[in-house]
Amino acid sequence: MNETDIPERLIGHRQLPDASSAVSAYEAVAKLHGFILPDEFPLQLGPAGRKPGFGDSSLLGSFGLQTRDDRFSPIQAIDVIVRETKEGRYPLAYLFSNSTDWERSWHVGLFARHRSSLLLINLAEGKVEVSGRAAIRKRLIRTILATPGRKGIHIMTYRLPAAV
Repeated sequence: MNETDIPERLIGHRQLPDASSAVSAYEAVAKLHGFILPDEFPLQLGPAGRKPGFGDSSLLGSFGLQTRDDRFSPIQAIDVIVRETKEGRYPLAYLFSNSTDWERSWHVGLFARHRSSLLLINLAEGKVEVSGRAAIRKRLIRTILATPGRKGIHIMTYRLPAAV
């Protein structure tokens, strides 16, 4: 897959070296809805760029987005992802990335519907990580299996501000 496989407003988006993956994801959502120009990085370069973790949605709130932060089983998570993307929104998930003997790595992924495909986009690399329900479900299960006792997939959804 190449960069044209992601929504146009995300072409060129990336996670900046010292920014948190959560802030990069919040910035991507803002770009997708036209609150930020595609070639700008005000949230990641701003004073809050390194601080907020996943679940601190104050940056999205600054654009009038009302967020909801829940945990779901992989099957429930797929239903939420499908519903949200069909409605033109881009849910975010906190996913297990990799592990070594001394470190576990987590990363915020963005889900999108683009060219009729359901996508999980890796914003750090600016590309599709996996596409399709089955592959996304497998990716969600990987997060659960990597963390015994985890109570579900951590997903953030949001509502856009009412039109004025």
